[in-house]
Amino acid sequence: MADEAADPGAAGMPARAPAAQRVSASRWSRDEVATDSACAAHYCVLRNVWYNNGCFYYLADKQTPPLPGAGWQLGRNRANSVLHVRSAPDFAAGVDARVVPGETAVLDYHFFLHPRALGHWQEMLLPLFRWGLPPSMLAVVLGVPPGGDLPPLLFQEEVAEPLDQVHQLLEGVQPGEWLMFEQMLWPRDVFFGGNRGCANRLDAQLLRALAYAQYGLPQSPAGASLPALPPGQTLRILLQRKSANRRLMNEAEVVQVLHEFGEVRIVEFGAEDTFQAQLEAMASTDLFVSAHTSNLANALFLRPGAAVVEVLMRNWAWEGIDRFFQSLTAQLGDVRHYAVRCQGPNETLFLNPTLERLFGHLPPEECYTQECVEALTMVDLRVNTTALRALLAEAVPLIRAGASMAEAALPWPLLPWGPAQTAPAAEAAQQAGGGPTGGRPPPRQLAKRLLDVNPLPDLLPDVDIWCRALGRC
Repeated sequence: MADEAADPGAAGMPARAPAAQRVSASRWSRDEVATDSACAAHYCVLRNVWYNNGCFYYLADKQTPPLPGAGWQLGRNRANSVLHVRSAPDFAAGVDARVVPGETAVLDYHFFLHPRALGHWQEMLLPLFRWGLPPSMLAVVLGVPPGGDLPPLLFQEEVAEPLDQVHQLLEGVQPGEWLMFEQMLWPRDVFFGGNRGCANRLDAQLLRALAYAQYGLPQSPAGASLPALPPGQTLRILLQRKSANRRLMNEAEVVQVLHEFGEVRIVEFGAEDTFQAQLEAMASTDLFVSAHTSNLANALFLRPGAAVVEVLMRNWAWEGIDRFFQSLTAQLGDVRHYAVRCQGPNETLFLNPTLERLFGHLPPEECYTQECVEALTMVDLRVNTTALRALLAEAVPLIRAGASMAEAALPWPLLPWGPAQTAPAAEAAQQAGGGPTGGRPPPRQLAKRLLDVNPLPDLLPDVDIWCRALGRC
């Protein structure tokens, strides 16, 4: 997303500059054409990034070698390489390249196998807010008012198979054509030393306040204590439904339990639902109930004093993934977060028979790998309504009374090997360097088992398992 553009060419790309004004006219690079980079804790800035045939290049010669440890990955789903040449200026002089001027934010949608998962888009955009740029979501992050035009956007060309996406050309770029980006800003995601949320509580609360202000929603005064519900006011409960997987198989029973504590609305957000519609739904909710799904990222926009009840899948704990959304709401410091775990053998129902044979019988200590946990996204859930009712009986009075975050903290449903601790204690342990579930069992090697599978499942949960099993990584 460039902040300025040369004369527009085809498909919104900058027009080709005259030979004498090509790379040497670069504002940021001046007379330098080799790539350099500098990284902060959560992002990297790169100058003079070259691009050709779907690959981004770090241009280096003897005078300007690549910096050791420099941030250069641009995300795990980008094709990147260091291009070593004898002379970077000679290379630039001999290449007919177009220059993309100004600053360009490069965003890697790291869950590209799930392009319709709305919450993953929030995870990708929130790091931008950490830089102090304008607020959230694509339009809001870039400071564009409702109905305003976005800055120029470049996507990769769409292909039928997601696994072919990594090497696809940018839209409007011809095969073999060279581009040079004057300056790139790359927010590090969770796979490269960053995280999926805001940098601190101030940023998280500011993000919500700016989103509310942008759409004219009422909000609590800054620094106000958590509000109590007036006597007699009905608790507003929002149940988020999923229809593809992680469906609540006993939804009617769950709704019946929720009705014991308040008024229940059921929603299923999709691509047709605007950010404004989802924001308004969050702002008018006291208790947000949902299976673990990417769109729980909307909990960042709940009002102060609201709460989340998250339904977790069996054995769902790889790399602290069960605490991800709780860590987002904890950044706000004024939204309570609880969970129930479908840990019983009949409470997590696999949709794929092969995945069930591979992983369905494993106890928690043998399902602490990415492969096993990925398989648990392809399930439906049966909620233990007795446990749900007991949780709500304890949590709802705290919500209604406006109890402080410390007073309202309840134990997180950890797996058997984890120490019992409340959410704030677990958060403190994570910040101190400890894992959210205590000592983690060693990964289980699955290659031999995967090679013995016949036939291979039609729906692969994670291409890496097959890559490793076949020795083609």
